[in-house]
Amino acid sequence: MTSSTVRNTNNITRYNSIRHWLINFEGYNYQQLFGLKMYELEDLFYYDDPTVRYKVTGRKRDWMSIQWARFVDFFDLYEG
Repeated sequence: MTSSTVRNTNNITRYNSIRHWLINFEGYNYQQLFGLKMYELEDLFYYDDPTVRYKVTGRKRDWMSIQWARFVDFFDLYEG
């Protein structure tokens, strides 16, 4: 069974448009985003996921954000 070329083209186009938006408006560069999977780009684009952000930037601030999210989840400290 072969896959549709239209679907693959749309996925490539979507991948490129998300990557270009992140480069142009979020301050990432091509080297940082090189090799990321589509789901990782989507998590970074739509949810600003701290795990992907740390994978891309390697900054300690992003690592702390991951640890804080785990702390809140562990102790069930969500608002509301």
